[in-house]
Parts: sequence; C-alpha cells; structure tokens
Amino acid sequence: MRKDERFTITALADDGLPIEPKRTKDAFSAQCGAIVRDNIPISIKQWNKPKDDAPEGDYVTDRQKDDLWTALKANFTLPPEEDPNKPVIEPLVKACALKKMADLFRRWKKELKTKFVDKGETPEFIGRFEKIRDHWPAFVAYKTSNKSKKMSETNKNNAAKKQYHHHTGSGGYLKARPLWDKAEKDLIAKGVEPETLHWPDRSRTWFFGVGGTLDPETGKCRWTDEQLAIPITKLQKYIAAAQEGTFIPDREKDELTEALGNAEHPGRTRGTPGSIP
Repeated sequence: MRKDERFTITALADDGLPIEPKRTKDAFSAQCGAIVRDNIPISIKQWNKPKDDAPEGDYVTDRQKDDLWTALKANFTLPPEEDPNKPVIEPLVKACALKKMADLFRRWKKELKTKFVDKGETPEFIGRFEKIRDHWPAFVAYKTSNKSKKMSETNKNNAAKKQYHHHTGSGGYLKARPLWDKAEKDLIAKGVEPETLHWPDRSRTWFFGVGGTLDPETGKCRWTDEQLAIPITKLQKYIAAAQEGTFIPDREKDELTEALGNAEHPGRTRGTPGSIP
C-alpha cells in the first residue's frame, strides 16, 4: 500500500466494520494486521491492562492504542458525521479497529508460538519477521514459562465449555445473512411461510448460525446435530409463548437466553450485524 493512498469508506456494519466498497473492506483488515505487527512488540503479554499491578510493558497502553488508530485512520476516509461536534462514526470504527487488531495480534503471537517456539526453532529475521528480532528472547522466555502454560491451559478449558458453535464460513454474517434471507424468500414465493419469518432477530441469527436450516417443502426448522434438539425445541416453545403473550421477553431474559439457559453477561454490549450508510 502506498503511503499516500487513501480508501473511502461508504458503508459500515453495525459494529463499525467497513463493508463497502469491498476493496476498502479488504484493505482495512489487511492494514489492521500490518500496523499492529509493526508497532506492538511481541514481548507484550496482554492486549488489555490486567487487574493486578502489571508493569506497562506487559500490556498495550491506551496511548499505544491511540497511536495505532492514528496510523490506521491516515489511510482511510470515514463517512461524514451528522454532527461534527458529536462524532459517532469515528469512535465506532476506532473500537472496531482496535478489537480487530487485538484479535490479529493474538493470532500473530499464536502463529509464532506454534511454528517456532513449540518446535524449539527460531525464525529467520527477514521480511515480516525482521521487526521481532529484538523481542524474540523475551517472547520465548514468556511462552515457555509456567505462567504462560497455565494461562494457555485455562483458555483451552474455557473454550471447551462452549457448546454451540456458529458455522457462517469465511465471509461471516455479512455473507451468511443474505443466504438466510434468500431461503425464506424462496419459501414465501412458493406460498410457504418459513417458521423463522416472525422470529426475533437474535433467535433467528442463532438458529441459522449453528447450522439450522428450513425444510424446502414445509418451511419448518430442521437440524442434523442431535445436540441442538433440546435448545431449538425450547427456543420454539419460548418464541410461541412470547407471540401468545404468556411469556414476556426482555433484554436480560429473552427467548434465546431462556432456551440456552445462559445468563446474559453483565457489561457486554449486544450487537446485530447490519449496515450503517
């Protein structure tokens, strides 16, 4: 990417991710990865400041995150704000960018650990590995420490507790949602009402996301994973009860939360993929 090259963002997803035009979307993701790899040392252990009194060099500081955003923003033209004195778009895109950078930074360090540290090898410090040379000894020391191994084991155990995994493919919800919409519209065109037509969007997204489909003849929900039978049956029951007025859903206790039996996590912001022109 040339230093003077800029990309214009014309549409955003609800979470602030640029989605149009496609060239800009691809450049945004690529630049997030390149900028975080070039500017954040791999010797930094965590993205966010831990609760204990960890030294500054152990986590990415707010100042560093602001610098990352400044470097990224220089390559992109954001959609105009309705009120320049009360910007909404820039904070949204910044939050999305930093979240993506955090994920890509973790992936980068995981790649280095898997390809080199776990095999007792050292990369040739050329190309994209050139900037990690000075930080490599500290990175290896931490990744082979008992503290790091314990944290890795804890993360694996937490990941294993997740029961229902979404399968949206490499395009994520952005490409999956139009396919779900088409499946419903095709049924409606044949005079068949899909069972998900009047479902709450969060419940509908979960159902299709975990691999649920619609019967092409009846429009009824169907699934192949036996593990999904109980939560989907419960979800159908709670949605029907809400439509009949015998169950009153709210943010902390909606149809999906009741079906899964999972309490809403306090402090989290719930979002829905879509677009903001």
